[in-house]
Amino acid sequence: MDEETRREIASLAGETLALQTLLFEFFVTARNSGHFPDHLAKSVFDRAANTLEGFAIAAGHKARPEHLAGALGVVEQLRAQFLKT
Repeated sequence: MDEETRREIASLAGETLALQTLLFEFFVTARNSGHFPDHLAKSVFDRAANTLEGFAIAAGHKARPEHLAGALGVVEQLRAQFLKT
């Protein structure tokens, strides 16, 4: 793998981590404010998982299974972290 590809992967990984952290902190802050009860958060995670599954179905064989499985894994990881707090 060349250096430019490594830099791009590192950049994308950093962007992904930043977005996950922002989203998680938003959920926690919203819940702590009393305006975002757990049942709404669960609904958001369910809808996100359903949307990703819909993308996978619509894309069919063109979709990369590891990409979509990874995205679903992130949704489930964020769900688990949020529900623990």
